Amino acid sequence: MKNKIAAALYLAVATIFLAGAALAATCIDGGCHKYQVSYKFLHGPLAAEELGAGGCVSCHVPKGAPCTKKDAGIFEYADKKSDLCTYCHNKSTSTTHLDHNDDCLSCHSPHGSNKDGKMLNK
Repeated sequence: MKNKIAAALYLAVATIFLAGAALAATCIDGGCHKYQVSYKFLHGPLAAEELGAGGCVSCHVPKGAPCTKKDAGIFEYADKKSDLCTYCHNKSTSTTHLDHNDDCLSCHSPHGSNKDGKMLNK
């Protein structure tokens, strides 16, 4: 019985430690982009990044050396900037979105919003 309790306690501590280690390797750690998760409503990829799932690479592709606490990494967009939103989001025909061509960022924040889940920045 004592061995089972000790094993369970060890697994619990190891799980917490490993989860912490996994979360330490994200774009928002180290202070560089931590402000990005301060929004009340997070864009899905950023929420995934906060959980350690690598959501930032949905739009930002690492090129060259990774980020460190001292040096920023080099990144490129995963697609043309104007096509990033429509890669995951369809333009709805029942809204005014078709009138705005491909300029999603004129109204929406790509990372999050404190206003609502539509990521409006206006």
